[in-house]
Amino acid sequence: MLATVTRPSNTGALITKVAHGLTLPGTDKLMAIYIEPTTGNLLPSDSTDANKQKAVFVTDIIDLDNIRVQTTGFWRSVAHGYTVGEYYYVTDAGDGGFSTTPGTLNDVSFLVFDVNTLLLIDNREL
Repeated sequence: MLATVTRPSNTGALITKVAHGLTLPGTDKLMAIYIEPTTGNLLPSDSTDANKQKAVFVTDIIDLDNIRVQTTGFWRSVAHGYTVGEYYYVTDAGDGGFSTTPGTLNDVSFLVFDVNTLLLIDNREL
């Protein structure tokens, strides 16, 4: 088994993956990741490669083996630091981070509603 997924809601889940190796880029506790199909590894998204587009958002790293993820919908964070009213995109940096400047694949990720709320957008091509 590659990982265990527990789904407490329609858009969020808890993933248990032994030694997932993820670290959040910054203090906002949000990161875009994809799942590497041959190994099942959870890796930071990269907007330069269609095979590395975001699959889910990591909203919390609980410990070395457990992460909380969300696909779409509202996400609340105390003072996330993003600019209200702006759309953010996955960057080309390969760290799962975000910028107001679209990356190569124009992978829009969220709209900042207010100082505590983001609307997460799932637009991955299937």
